[in-house]
This record gives sequence, structure tokens and C-alpha cells, in this order.
Amino acid sequence: MQYGIVGYTYPQMSSAMLPDIVGTKLFIPRARPGLVSRDRLTRRLDASLVGSVTLVSAPAGFGKTTLLAGWLRARQSGGYAVAWLSLEQGDSDPARFLRYLVAALRTWAPDLGAGILPLLDSPQPPPPTVLLPGLVNELLAQPGNCILVLDDYHVIENPAVHEALIFLVDHLPPQLHLAITSREDPPLPLARLRARGQLCELRVADLRFTHEEAAAFLLDGMGIDLSPEQLAALESRTEGWIAGLQLAALSMRDEADIEGFIAAFTGRNRYILDYLLQEVLDRLPPDTRRFLLDTSVLDRLSAPLCAVLAGEPGGDPTQAVQRAQAMLDYLERANLFLTPLDAERRWYRYHQLFADLLRAHLTAEDPERLRMLHSGAAAWLEANSMVMEAIEHALAGRDFERAARLVAWTFGQMAAVPRELRTVLRWFEQLPTDMIRARPDLAVDNAGAFIAAGRLDEGEQLLRVAEQALEAGPANPDDERSRAEHRTLVGIAAAGATLLASRRGDAARAVAASQRALAHLSADDTSWRAATLTYLADAYLSAGATEAAREALVEAEKMCRESGDELYTMLALNSLATIHIAQGQLSMAVAGYEQALQLPKVHALPHLGLVYVGLGQVLTERNELDRAADTLVRGVTALAPMSGLNTNIVTGYAELARVRRAQGDMDAALTALRQAEEIAASTQRPSVSLPAEWARLRHCLAVGDVESAGLLVDQAYANLEKMSPHRREPGLLTIVRVRLAQGRTDEALAMLEALRERAERAERKGILIEVNVLQALALQQKGDGTRAVQALLEALGPAEPEGYVRVFLDGGEPLRPLLAEAQKHGAAGRYARTLLAHFPLGDGVPHAAPAALPRPVHPLAEPLTTRERDVLRLLASGLSGPEIANALIMTQNTVKTHLKNLYGKLGAHGRDEALKRARELDLL
Repeated sequence: MQYGIVGYTYPQMSSAMLPDIVGTKLFIPRARPGLVSRDRLTRRLDASLVGSVTLVSAPAGFGKTTLLAGWLRARQSGGYAVAWLSLEQGDSDPARFLRYLVAALRTWAPDLGAGILPLLDSPQPPPPTVLLPGLVNELLAQPGNCILVLDDYHVIENPAVHEALIFLVDHLPPQLHLAITSREDPPLPLARLRARGQLCELRVADLRFTHEEAAAFLLDGMGIDLSPEQLAALESRTEGWIAGLQLAALSMRDEADIEGFIAAFTGRNRYILDYLLQEVLDRLPPDTRRFLLDTSVLDRLSAPLCAVLAGEPGGDPTQAVQRAQAMLDYLERANLFLTPLDAERRWYRYHQLFADLLRAHLTAEDPERLRMLHSGAAAWLEANSMVMEAIEHALAGRDFERAARLVAWTFGQMAAVPRELRTVLRWFEQLPTDMIRARPDLAVDNAGAFIAAGRLDEGEQLLRVAEQALEAGPANPDDERSRAEHRTLVGIAAAGATLLASRRGDAARAVAASQRALAHLSADDTSWRAATLTYLADAYLSAGATEAAREALVEAEKMCRESGDELYTMLALNSLATIHIAQGQLSMAVAGYEQALQLPKVHALPHLGLVYVGLGQVLTERNELDRAADTLVRGVTALAPMSGLNTNIVTGYAELARVRRAQGDMDAALTALRQAEEIAASTQRPSVSLPAEWARLRHCLAVGDVESAGLLVDQAYANLEKMSPHRREPGLLTIVRVRLAQGRTDEALAMLEALRERAERAERKGILIEVNVLQALALQQKGDGTRAVQALLEALGPAEPEGYVRVFLDGGEPLRPLLAEAQKHGAAGRYARTLLAHFPLGDGVPHAAPAALPRPVHPLAEPLTTRERDVLRLLASGLSGPEIANALIMTQNTVKTHLKNLYGKLGAHGRDEALKRARELDLL
């Protein structure tokens, strides 16, 4: 179980103040009067729909968005739905990107992603590559066709989002076409898409205005009629750059000497853009110029907000708003780079280049006014419940007192949403360090953000600063409220110290910090008290104090249940069940999981997948394979992936692989194993990657590939040192199995003795059962049958009342004679007879290296390629040629080529004959 330090107690805000979807980002931009028809490009865009992806890549000002918007407005009337998403820099956060992606797609399919959206706000959302498979499957079920547009993708900088986009492109459903606009090529497999004929590209050479388009744009759009010579001269200066033409036209509107203006507008030097924009600003009326500069600090403009920044001080507020709206209407009509963001024309934005230049001029002309404008925007946004934007402007205006107050106000809710953690850390980085260190509340918050992000050293440093400041006592010792707030803050700081110590495996410090936290947190601080106890329990487990960990969790569960906190009640029950499993109490574990599943609102909780994965492990051990498989599948495919608890997801898939092997379905076992490994590969954390490594080792042993297991085991052994002691046990037991398979019996016995000593000291009887089973196998290998049977009897005694089965069956055939001998020994012998009835089952452990199972030899003159094997596998599943092409993301002609080669290598003349031959050769 994992927790983050996710918030502190501050006054609650209305839901409107919380981060949410900005609907205007999902609008197709409105068409402008005088829009130039670009039939040559729209024909290419029409043709692009036979492929998967359209990329419109060019520098700013080449009309990328305008082109796509115009094409899509026509396409909507031709039977195509459109899902539009205008991206911003904040969308680089993977969870926020997915949130907006689903929101955009919901304009086509309203019910899409119903399970994903609420769970992206969980304490640890999963990586997009974990969530996207489910989303792709939902898209496959949608009727009709849709074009998904990601506009301004160049603002995305996070590699995790790029990986998500690559996954989406690689698995794009046939009814969805992806169109991307960007100032630079996104990191997609463009070469592969080109080779497959799946990519349509429009670049600078395509987007430049032709002579006819430039003439039409200047005449119809800007009202300027140039001679052919003048137009050619202007084209040569701007090189077909649409924004350059527009800026030049704005400068020429009131120019009497057009010939002279064009003659002066020469060269390709880097000052052309500045020159044009200065010409525009200088020729505008003073009130318009002032309005543009004053409002340039805004990313989004509305009349009430603009009235505050550009209105006359002390004037009538209503009239100021009316004047601001009139100015916005004028700017739109005058093509002064203003774009409406909604149909009601309440919100607008400036063209990015235009806004950048305006801000540069404002900074040069009056930097103090720039600061005041940001501060004024922050005040208006705060008053109108737009706190995130208010914080950004307060920081830009160096209004640090307001920014600090708002950050402290929102921190508890923001830090609880991992997709916002990066934003929170950025805010703290912009606040003065001296301010943070001087205010214990900010220091504690900043430390919490560091710990949640895994930056433990920085978190510890700030916690020390906060704790030293808090030692001085409350700010107003005579005020009861001040004393209560101080007491709570001391408790929260101590809870953070508990988590810090727990993550570092320092049980002694965790105990001391938790006692300090619980002594200061009031009875009403249920979530913080329960979180502190769970942090403490994990620290106890690291120290081998299993019973102490159990007692801490029992207290947390009782506290949460009495307060009605179902989330923490479920988490506490889940952790308790995990401890019961370690203690060999499977019945109590099942009871705990069932209690969790019976909570009234449990199915609305994102962490429910933890319960299903844990219950699936118990059912597997009891050999209830069908029920175990269903439970694990439910956990890992429906709920666990959405919780973001990658360790548990990997564990669930690893356990599912074990179940599928026991059921005799090796293909399904490999599929589950690969899913575990794919998720593990997305992170560098040992807690996530190691369970996948252990699962691969057990699979190698199950199929008799001792050589591969031997090659992998040393690295897995080395990685164990990165885990806390109680989390190493599954890996160590797996390594023991490898050593037995290699015939390194003495080494295995030494490891088992060390495991036995720790398990006995920590009262982890569940581990002892497996230790005794493996010790029996090791002693049998050494020829000590008497001690082998005795070790097995020590396992059988506690195993029978709890229904342990798989731990014995996984011993494979070498365990059969030991069970046969054990059945002669009293009560434990009776359970041996029960287990013998289940043989032959299990994935087994070979006697030693020579016992590795021989691999089948396929007498093909030329072996199958990896892609041919993929095609053969899908062919055997009954898919048609087009379906195989879709599944493997290739053209039908490519599939036909693979099939031709496949039939030739198998000496077959069709599907049935090929599959028959493949089965004979054990290729399936």
C-alpha cells in the first residue's frame, strides 16, 4: 500500500475554484470573414483520411489551425465527427493531457472513458500507456468516424505524453483519424508511418500562400488591392508567410505610398517581425494601443477582466465593461489578432506572436505597470474563483503575499491530485525562499510536495526548517484559534516526518514521529491520523515487527470506519489483509477483503483494484483458479490500472500469469507476463520492476528454461538490495527456486535458513510454509529423505486449516514422493493425501539444471520471422486478413505478403493447411 503526503487542513473552497476542463479548448476556431479558399490543400486533407495520421508542421503564422478548422467545418457536414483539442503548456502533465483527450473525444462519444476521468485524480494516477489500452478498446466500439485534432502540439514537452501519443498512433482504431498541428515535428515514428502509407504531411512549402491565394487574402480579407508587381515584391519579402502578409497589410492600410512602403520592406533579416508589429502599434489610435498593451498580460480575455486592467480608475464599472466589450468587438472586426474562444464571445485570446510582442513592448515601456497589471488580474481572478490563474498572475506580478496565501489555500486539494503536483512545485519554486523558510505553513506544504514527488532530501530539509520554527510556539499564544492551528500544523509536520522515515525504512524515527503526530492531531483530523498510522505500519513491517504493524492498521481501520471515511477504511482493510497473508491467516485475509467489498460506496473508490488483486492472490493459493482469474482480471484490467498503483498492477498481472499456467493456458500466461513487464518498463522504481522480474524467473522455471533463469537471476538478486527487507521475501524465494533448479542446493539451503530466521522473528507464518516446502525439496536433492519429509510436515500442519494448495503444487513432480511419504504421518499426512489428489498440476521446479525441458525443434528450411509468427498467431485466433492488418497496424497488402511467405515456409496452400502444419510443428 502506498500513500503520499497529500494535503493539509485549510478552509474549504467552492468546487468552481478547483481545476477543471476549460470547455473553450474543445471548440473548433471560428471562421473569419474573407477566409481564403485553399482547395489544393483541402483535397490533400480529404485524401489523407485513407491513412491514420495527418501532420501539419510549420513555424508560427503559416495558417495551420485555420486550414484544419476550415477543412473540418466542411467535413462535419460530410458525415465525419470532429474532436478538437487546443493544447497549452500545462497539458504536458500526462494525467491532464489524458483528461482533456477524453473530454475532446466525448464531444463525439459522450460516454467514452467514464471509468478513466474520475480516477485520473487518484493519489497516484497510472501512466497513460496503462490507461490507453482500455480507451482504445472503447473507441473500437464506437459507430461512425471521427477526426481527432491535437492543435499546437509543440507546447507538449513531457516524454510521458509523447509515449502516450506514440501508443495511440500505434493502436489507432480504424474509425479514428488523428490530425496534429505543430511548430516542430512531434517525436512520433514518422518514418514508419510514411513507409506504411499511413501519414499525410503538410509543411512550410505546402502552406505558403500561392500568388493567387496571397492576392485573394489581401483583397478579400484585408481590403488591399495591389498591382501584380507590388504583390510579387511583397510575396518575395514574406516568402508566402501568411502572418507576415497580414502584418504588412495592417501596416499598409493607411499608407499613401504603397510602392515606397513595399520598397522599404526589404530583406530577410531577423528584425522584420519587430518592424511590422511596431508599425501596427504605432499606427493605431492611442486608446486602442493602450488597451492592447494593458490586456496583453492575459492568456484569456473577457470584457469584465479587461475593464479592470484597461478601464479608467474610479469610473463607472458597468460602463467600463461595456467599453471593454466594444473594444474587443472592434479588435475582432479589424483582424487585430483576436480570436473568440466561445460562441457567446465572452472569452478571447490574442495570437501568440502578437501577444508576445505586446508584452515585450509593455516591459520595455513601463515594467512597473506590467507588475501592477499582473497584480490587478490576480485580484480579479481570485474574486471570480479562478485561483490557479490568479496564482500565476500574482507570481508574475511579484505579489508574493497574495500568491503565498492562495498556494496555501489550494495546496491540500491540489497536492491530492498528482497531475497538479508539478504545478504546485513550480509555484513553490517561484516564491521567495526566505518567505517559505520564514512561514512554517508554507515550509510544511513545500516539504509535502517534495515528499510526494520523491524528493526526500529536499523534503527532509524543509521539514526541519518548519519544525524549528514551530518550536517557538503559536503566533498568538493568547488566542485559542492560533493555538489550535499551531497544534495541527505540528501534527501534520510530524505526519510528514513519519512518511519520510517510513520510505527510508527507518522504523525508529517513524515510531517517534508518529507518536508526535498523534499527540498533536485532534480527533477530528481522521484522515491525517489514519495516514500517520499507515505510514507507521509500513515502517514496522520494514523492521520485521509484523504484529505491531497489524495493531497500527487495526486502529486506523476502526478510526476511519467510525468517521465514515470509506477510502481510508478500505485501504486499511486491504493492508490488514496483506499482513494476514504474511502471517499465514488466509481466512482472515479473505474476511478483510470481503469487508472492504461490502463498504456502501466502495465501487466508486479508485483503489478498489487493490482489493481484487489481493483477493485474487489468496484464491490462487487455495487453487480456486477460475475464480482467481476472474478476480485478478477485474482488478488489473478495470480498476487497478486506473489507481496508479503500478506495483500492485504488476503484481496482479504476475499472479494472473501463474494462474494461467496452472490452467494449462501458456499463451495467456505469456500475455499476462508481458503486460506486467510493459508496465514495469515504464518506471525505474524497483518496487514496480522487481515483481515482473520474479514473474519472468518463475515462468522460465515452469517451462524448463533453467538457462534463461540463470542468466536473469543475478540481476534480480542485485536489485533486491533496493527494496525494504519485508518486500524482498517473494524475490528471495523465487531465487531459491532458481538455485534448486540449477542444482546449487547448499546455496539454496543457506538462503532458506536466513529467510526462516527472519520469518520466525517477524511471525510471518505464511512465509514459513513456503520456506519449509522449498527446504523439503532441497533436502531431497541432497539425499536426506528423512529431514525432507520432516520439513514438509512442518509446512503441512499450518497449511491445512487455511487451505494452502498452490505452494505445494508449484513444487511439481519432485514433491510427489515426499507427499506420498508424508501421508503416513498422522493428521498432517491426511492433508498430504488431499494434495496428492491434485497432481499432476502446477508449474513445477526442475530437479536441477539437466532437468530442463527440451525445446521443440521445428524442421523448417527457413525459420519464421517475428512478424510472421505474429500473423500466424492471429490467423489461428480466427481473424480475417483486414482484422490482422488492423491488429498489427499494417496495410492489407503487407499482411498478404506475410501470409504468402508463411504459406511458402510451411509448404501449405491455404489457412487450414497452414494451421494444421503449424500445430504439427508446435509453432502455436
